[in-house]
Amino acid sequence: MLSHDPVQKFARTRLREALEHSSAGKFLRGARAAWADAWAHARIPGKAEIKLLEKQGNTCADWTAVRLLGKGSLAGVVRCRFEGRVLLSTEHGSPVLRDSLIRDCRIGAATVESVAVLDRVIVEDGAVLRHIGACAGVAGSRFCLGLAVHPGSETGARRVFLSDGLLLEDCAAMAALPPAEQEALAAEWKARLHYCESDHAFVGAGACIEHTGFVEDCFVGPGARIRGAAALRHSVIGSLSEDPVVVGDGALVEQCVLEAGVRIDSAAQVRRSLFLEHSAAEQGGHVADSVIGPNTLIAKGEVTASLVGPFVGFHHQALLIGALWPEGRGNLGYGANVGSNHTGRKPDQELRPGEGTFFGLSCSIKFPADFSGAPYSLFATAVVTPPQKIALPFSLITSTAGGENQQTAAAGKNEIIPGWMWSENAYALIRNAYKYADRNQARRHALPETTPPQGSPLAGSFLASDLFSDRVAATVEHALATLSTLPPGLLGLLTGKEIPGAGKNFVHAHRLEDACSAYRNYLAFVLIRTLLWEHEDGAKPFQPVPERLSRMRMLAEKAGIETGNVPAALNVFVGLSRAVEASLGRDSERGTAVFSDYADFHGEAAADVVCLRLKAETKALEPVLRQRLAAL
Repeated sequence: MLSHDPVQKFARTRLREALEHSSAGKFLRGARAAWADAWAHARIPGKAEIKLLEKQGNTCADWTAVRLLGKGSLAGVVRCRFEGRVLLSTEHGSPVLRDSLIRDCRIGAATVESVAVLDRVIVEDGAVLRHIGACAGVAGSRFCLGLAVHPGSETGARRVFLSDGLLLEDCAAMAALPPAEQEALAAEWKARLHYCESDHAFVGAGACIEHTGFVEDCFVGPGARIRGAAALRHSVIGSLSEDPVVVGDGALVEQCVLEAGVRIDSAAQVRRSLFLEHSAAEQGGHVADSVIGPNTLIAKGEVTASLVGPFVGFHHQALLIGALWPEGRGNLGYGANVGSNHTGRKPDQELRPGEGTFFGLSCSIKFPADFSGAPYSLFATAVVTPPQKIALPFSLITSTAGGENQQTAAAGKNEIIPGWMWSENAYALIRNAYKYADRNQARRHALPETTPPQGSPLAGSFLASDLFSDRVAATVEHALATLSTLPPGLLGLLTGKEIPGAGKNFVHAHRLEDACSAYRNYLAFVLIRTLLWEHEDGAKPFQPVPERLSRMRMLAEKAGIETGNVPAALNVFVGLSRAVEASLGRDSERGTAVFSDYADFHGEAAADVVCLRLKAETKALEPVLRQRLAAL
């Protein structure tokens, strides 16, 4: 029995469930028995069948080592060489085998053409293998099931054990376990994997592998599409027929688990990593020792030793190392160097970027750093940040450009503007909220916190977004409480000494009231979200459950809105559309000052699809909000 509760909870629930539902795990547990059973029930080909096979150009040193299941046709078996023990199953159709060396394999009603070596592979019905250098298995293989990867510190201090069937939260929980508990979990994994071994690789029903160099020691799930890849080695391709994995031109996959819907394409190289459902790597992107969350795409740049959450935009040449970022929903701009994890002594430093963080062009983030208390913050172009902890949400961190103050410039401090993303750049936040909802393809990673109950007026609206979740709201409430304790009348520049959440940056004292206003305004929307969350039974007057009523009253107090002041709350609600439109309008003002034809190609803010969508939703929700506010 394990002595640590966190390990007990994980090992006995999620670890067990993941392995029980793992497609690769199921295959491994029964592979040897299934092979032995099939071989025992198969028959040696008759003289007429051997004569037909030889007439069609096939060769074998010992035809008694070739066995048949079923009485289907062998007319499609042409110019092949058979070695070792080969089992051909014709129970559900006839195989098409041409111009290939086949050794120690079991093949169903599949197509195998021009495969230089097919060695120790089980190929199911409907699979297609064409023009492959080598497709081979190894004795005693687990593929990469149970392999430890190391997000965070590159010294391997944290471990995530690979398996298909894991969720992002499982990976984050594993990475957070203290070393002693990780050792206990490693022992649990080893025990559960003891009987998971196969002497054959696997290609599932309907999978297609074409024009690929090498597929070695891999579990290739049903419906997978592998075309033009450089090589796949020691990996689990957890494809589903209805949700296939795609590995394309020039891609290299080694010791990875690729979940359903994953795409690795256009010369991407991925090693020792877990790609969760509908994540991707392309355009030469490099990923190693990492977990990539659902709906995240890694292109062109490098991700190493990181746990990256959902919806992270990584479309340019950038660097991310040593990041524990399960919340995701952020962005890395071109040239962003988020990877100063080496002190010159050893690469053991880490970063916690925080939800929704945007790293701008050519910024340089030095470790250790913790921005998890400052969700949806933006690091501006070319900012260089020292090691620090920031806890002011929706902030803009920008360089002083050598100007504000000689003392500050000499100290290398940046300016932090708390609440700026909400007060001045709301368009970006609302646009992302819509984008994440529209582009979400994940099915196993639904967040109950952001899925309103059936019949809720918020279903599909911007207020259902993670942007207004309790975990983000908690950071805003904490920051507002911190700023509210500062004495009135402060002047000049304030640093982390006066405002601990500012980290190693300065805040202009005259911006404090704007920051507090932004935070109160945001909390008003959390209040509105809470008020509109529940489904209303038309036969009964609306009455929130006591826990929610208590929460709403507390939010109303923090947002500076009297519970019975319906007009004030409605004014805040409809004001968001104007704020979003105004934040986009500032781009138009800058653009038209530079380009005479800017308006011709960019259009007016009022006609923008995000602005129109938000305005329509606000209009639709306003009567419901009015009614519920009056019922409080």
